[in-house]
Amino acid sequence: MCIESNKLPQTKTATAAAEDKKKEEELSIGMKIVTIDFNPSDNPKVDRIKRAAAAFIDTLAEVEDDGEYANGGIREHWNSVAVDHILLAQMLGVKAATSKLK
Repeated sequence: MCIESNKLPQTKTATAAAEDKKKEEELSIGMKIVTIDFNPSDNPKVDRIKRAAAAFIDTLAEVEDDGEYANGGIREHWNSVAVDHILLAQMLGVKAATSKLK
């Protein structure tokens, strides 16, 4: 009996995909937005910067979700602008932490 290699079950790939999905589900919205897992240099400063930005974004998400002060979308707009600025600060902070310039 001949088994073609491309017909073999891909259990490792399926397992890895399931682990990735589980890991993604465990990430907060802030962690997803700042791509917390992307730190190719394994720089601890980058990790601290990204975690701080993610925590700030998560706080804003809680404020937006409470629905207590709904005001025609203005608050959502302010949150959106705030997240944009947090991301900008995070990216520039990472750039500063990883820059080789003196």
